[in-house]
Amino acid sequence: MTKKPINILEINNLNVEFPIFSGIIQHETSCVHAVKNFSLNVKQGETIAIVGESGSGKSTLGKAIINVLKLTAPDVRVNGSIFLKDNKKDIDILNLNSERILQYRSMIQMIFQDPFSSLNPRMIVRDIIQEPLDLHTSLSTKE
Repeated sequence: MTKKPINILEINNLNVEFPIFSGIIQHETSCVHAVKNFSLNVKQGETIAIVGESGSGKSTLGKAIINVLKLTAPDVRVNGSIFLKDNKKDIDILNLNSERILQYRSMIQMIFQDPFSSLNPRMIVRDIIQEPLDLHTSLSTKE
């Protein structure tokens, strides 16, 4: 009997808005809807890719999923829900503080298409591969 794959990531009605401020007093005049009503379920063993034209919100979506938008754009509004499944419990990614999110960063990450902006040209390949292992695991050098 084959086990039914479980959802490991559930995104429900995710919205990301960037307010636009103007005037002498700097009040909000409008906003940019970067991501609108996005939903997705990723099952265990699945690999997904987000594709689209430049400016369509791919990077914003990825940053919202890994919960770094609040660090890069403090005025951003993110609502909806993003649940990561960890040992059958739901972790609400959008409500984790910076300390707690580090515990789950190794489970969910972005891989950018452009290697020149993603990889440090001053590092050798071994060090590029080793860095995330050092940060997110307790493996020995031999392992």
